[in-house]
Amino acid sequence: MMEFYVPVLLMSIVAALAYLVLRLCITLNQKHFTAAWLYYANALLCTFYLIPFYKLLAYLDSDFISTANNSIEAIAATSPFLTVIQHSITYPLEWKEGSTAILHEAGLADTLLFELLPCILAVGSAAFIAVILFRNIAFHRRISTICELADDPLILTELAACSQKLGIRKDIPVYLSPYSSTPFLYGVFRPRIVLPATMEFSAEQYHQVFLHELTHYKRHDILLKCVLIAVNALHWFNPFAYLARRDIERYCELSCDEQIVQYMNEAERKRYCALLLGVLWNVANQKGEVYSAFSNQRKYLERRIDLIWGSEIYKRKRSVRVVTIAVVLSVACIGTALAYNGGQSDSAPIDGVPKSAASKAGTYVPSESILLEGEVGATVRKGDLIFERIESDSPSFPEQADAILANTSQSHLIKESEGNEYCTLWIRNEGSRPVILSVTKGSPTGTVVPGSIVKIPAQTTWSISTINSLPAGDYYANFTSGQAVMSGQVAFTFTKK
Repeated sequence: MMEFYVPVLLMSIVAALAYLVLRLCITLNQKHFTAAWLYYANALLCTFYLIPFYKLLAYLDSDFISTANNSIEAIAATSPFLTVIQHSITYPLEWKEGSTAILHEAGLADTLLFELLPCILAVGSAAFIAVILFRNIAFHRRISTICELADDPLILTELAACSQKLGIRKDIPVYLSPYSSTPFLYGVFRPRIVLPATMEFSAEQYHQVFLHELTHYKRHDILLKCVLIAVNALHWFNPFAYLARRDIERYCELSCDEQIVQYMNEAERKRYCALLLGVLWNVANQKGEVYSAFSNQRKYLERRIDLIWGSEIYKRKRSVRVVTIAVVLSVACIGTALAYNGGQSDSAPIDGVPKSAASKAGTYVPSESILLEGEVGATVRKGDLIFERIESDSPSFPEQADAILANTSQSHLIKESEGNEYCTLWIRNEGSRPVILSVTKGSPTGTVVPGSIVKIPAQTTWSISTINSLPAGDYYANFTSGQAVMSGQVAFTFTKK
């Protein structure tokens, strides 16, 4: 599950940062933006909550994955959590269940948090969806049972006139509800307009109401509201996702008003404002259902009236809007780069040999936590280590093992090195799943020896030797297999050359 939620958490951070920047730009230059521009700009921003743009960049740029690995790898040795994130991002298809076991290096508390976090996030999303479904099902039943299909010729005439004016061919029925306090558009697949049965409207008011609701239908605003609910369900833990949804819903109403009053004269706008004042006092709190309300909340009524009446005059400067969207997208892109790449620094060299290199096919091979592959006799160099696959009964394997692989996680003190010594380890994995090995200095959660985090394939035997002599200190061999019980033998020794 962490394969899914690591990108979700990072997307949530990037989108929240971009939202804050957009809010700042709007606050400083609000007079230069139309309501429609604000509506669509905020809707575009919400895509960062749902789309992992870094993956699209990886397909467009063949060097993107290499850059991401190089930059993260430079600090991965001191942060096991970043190692996990690195592989969830650049190698998501190769994620194995045992990969989460890398976090044993970060301590038991971090491991438990890492393992429980996806479950907590999934439960929160499920609870959010359950509440939304329950509310909408109850709302749908209430609408279906108490609403009556409108057959007033005045209503049908104005509805037909508005549909023709907006170029809408679909027949959208109108229902009257005794419990509704405001007109609203309801339904995704079978849209309908619901009017409060307790309120009486003139022909012109019906015309304005239908123009408003049919504009929502024509722009597919209800579908966008469904997307926003999905964003909140996925990012239920992020308060900025709720603020973004609130802003979009408000700008949706403002932009709809803006669109339908642009051809009205002063008298018509005045009557439209009167219509809003006539219904806003009785607005019910219908937040969360899949509908588009004619009137939203009272607290921003003043701005709606100003927009309709024309006192809010926009000094439309295209340059300001272009710069604003450029700044927001730049922040989003920079945030994506920082979150997924960990910076743009080059990989640190080890004795003149870069820690990262390209394979024959040109695809970057990370130097951390990869599955060792090759036939008997094959050798692989990673960081400061040389890995060689040997026969299971090879005479080079010590007759007496220093440790037996069992359980799902182990740490063994290899030796307290006196300095200027070379270490050799032998690992025979007799289990059915790969075993993750890491070598650390100082403690099982200490500094990782470069290149030592690897996956030993099932039913294989490997010899691991250091290329350079090791500084003095305690060295530990750590083994883990996720949920599978390990089986096999381990031997190790230090020698001076």
